[in-house]
Amino acid sequence: MRTKYWGSIPGSTLSDSDQRLLPLLSGLVLFKENLQTDTALFIGRIKMINPEIELAVDHEGGWVNRFGATMQTRSAQFYADANDEAQYKEDLRHDFTILKNLGIDRVFGPCIDIDLAKQGRPSKVIGGLGRSYGDSYAEIKRWASIYIEVAHGCGLKTCLKHFPDHGYSQEDSHLELPIDLRTQAELAPVLAVYQQLIEQYQIDMVMLAHFALPNVTGHDGPITFDQGIKQMLPSVDTITDCLGMKAISGSAYERLVKAKQAGHQHVMLTHQPSDQLIEALLGLNKDQVTQDNLAVTCSF
Repeated sequence: MRTKYWGSIPGSTLSDSDQRLLPLLSGLVLFKENLQTDTALFIGRIKMINPEIELAVDHEGGWVNRFGATMQTRSAQFYADANDEAQYKEDLRHDFTILKNLGIDRVFGPCIDIDLAKQGRPSKVIGGLGRSYGDSYAEIKRWASIYIEVAHGCGLKTCLKHFPDHGYSQEDSHLELPIDLRTQAELAPVLAVYQQLIEQYQIDMVMLAHFALPNVTGHDGPITFDQGIKQMLPSVDTITDCLGMKAISGSAYERLVKAKQAGHQHVMLTHQPSDQLIEALLGLNKDQVTQDNLAVTCSF
């Protein structure tokens, strides 16, 4: 099975480079800068160029909202603190209906990340931004299930994130490589939640976080490129979090190659100049053709 590559394009018009990039992508992530004009028309043009492309958006509510005031959903922490399932369902249904009608295929969510603020260890990018449902995996599963059920009911695919729980990492992987000192045994509770949700809702995608787990992997590099972490979820496709984050180093081509070698079915690199991403993807395609030809040669 060939790796599927995800990217993004700048702005709300399509340059020549953007139009050359789109056929090379399996998935496109939309951001606020893409939504400045007629969004439905813009999405229609994208799908005319590549009818098979999957469109996704990060939409958790609260801080993670690409569509601004048209959306109603507030943060995960807000609903969990209020213990208001009915309001959460209503607000999610409002937002997801809009997204589906615009032509969005998938939402990157819900977050299965824990909030350790009560233990004095808040994650800057998860609990610190209200993106967690709390400090109990039972409660996280409860609220995540509501998110999934409403999204699926509106015809949207989902993507659990950020495996295996960015909430234990205080640093922000957008800015640096966090270090998580959990052991293999300490991953069991979050792994159980993922497995339960995957089985119950037929989840087809999980997003991996960018942090180091030295007591599990035996090295201090990002788990994104570790095949052992990927193999903890054998029954579901994995997608990397954006490889453009500062937790990851190397050229665009090097990042894509490492993620592919780690076995991810989906590899995401956004906010790259379209020309540079085209060059990296064409290099990967050339490598694949070479490998295929070698495999044929060696089979005789």
